[in-house]
Amino acid sequence: MPPKKPKVQYRYYKTPPDSPVLALLGPGWVRPYGNDLAESHFHNLLEIGYCYEGTGSMVYGEDVLPYGPGTISVVPPNFLHNTIAEPGTTSRWEYLFVDTVPFLQGAYAANPQTAKGLLARVYGDSLHLWHREHRAIGDLVLAIADTYRHQQDMYLDCARGLLIALMVHIARQHTSVLESRDAAQHDAPLLHNALEYAGDHYPYHISVADMAACCHISQTHLRRLFARAMGISPLAYVNHVRIEAAQRLLGASAESIRNVATRCGFATPSTFNRNFLQAIGMTPQQWRKSTLHHQRQSDRQSVQFYDGWL
Repeated sequence: MPPKKPKVQYRYYKTPPDSPVLALLGPGWVRPYGNDLAESHFHNLLEIGYCYEGTGSMVYGEDVLPYGPGTISVVPPNFLHNTIAEPGTTSRWEYLFVDTVPFLQGAYAANPQTAKGLLARVYGDSLHLWHREHRAIGDLVLAIADTYRHQQDMYLDCARGLLIALMVHIARQHTSVLESRDAAQHDAPLLHNALEYAGDHYPYHISVADMAACCHISQTHLRRLFARAMGISPLAYVNHVRIEAAQRLLGASAESIRNVATRCGFATPSTFNRNFLQAIGMTPQQWRKSTLHHQRQSDRQSVQFYDGWL
């Protein structure tokens, strides 16, 4: 029997209008996280997670580290990782997904070099911290989460101020990220533009030329950028986005497979079926049936489930 092929899942998140943060909060995030070291995922935004209850392991690339109450995880975009609770247990996490590039560019509009340097540091590597040892970071993460939880007067202004402070504290943890990382500083905004373009245009025909044009770079440069940062081609990434969109539609509506295929940018139902089977391991119809019970349970919860989470 051939060895089990590792599963890599792409999750696409989009922040609400006028907010740099998508806050995933509430009781819906108490769950039996993960079950397999071979299953990891990456996403398009900076992820900041905070563990309130439970124990298990965080997988960052090839590193496996224990987590428990008070663990803070900081995961850059396009960085493979996974959360695995102890077998038979649940954990309670909450997450802040930050659209870092436009936020820092706006916050430091008068000094773009400062924004680039800060971004390079924030994206320098994943972080696995404990609140008891990093009080400032932990307190800021909880303050931002509570700001979005309660949404009092001028809460977005409050969140932006707290977020700038948090970005600086995260950057300070990456003391080894120096000016020599020019490629990372230059690649991050370009990748962001390409990811945003794919997320906004996946229902339509997308070519590598289209994605390169939105970044003002050559197709060759774009392919190298994707290969270096994500290990996949630009069109493979678009396919990930389309499959994710199809999963959302299949789980949330009774639309025909043909309509779902068209709405998600697949030219024909057969192309959709082939790509879905290759990515998910079952046909769209099989996946829809397998998720109906989960969907009904999710509908009873008050928490809103966002695009990236399956």
